[in-house]
Amino acid sequence: MINRLRELRQANNFSLASVSRYSEAKGLKLSTTSLANMETGVTSVRDVYLVMLSELYGVSVDYILKNEKESLDGGADKKS
Repeated sequence: MINRLRELRQANNFSLASVSRYSEAKGLKLSTTSLANMETGVTSVRDVYLVMLSELYGVSVDYILKNEKESLDGGADKKS
């Protein structure tokens, strides 16, 4: 999961700052430092942030946690 968060952020061309701003717009406070710590495994990802990040990146929470990709539109394909 740790690398997947960074991969998703980079694949979507988001900076740490832009993800932080998105979280604030959603009524959450996620600093760039906290996000970087989650991406590197220094801190765990709280459920509320996991849901917010899955919405931002357009993937399921399961995709972030596991190796199965499921987009929010319901399509699924396996990733190994």
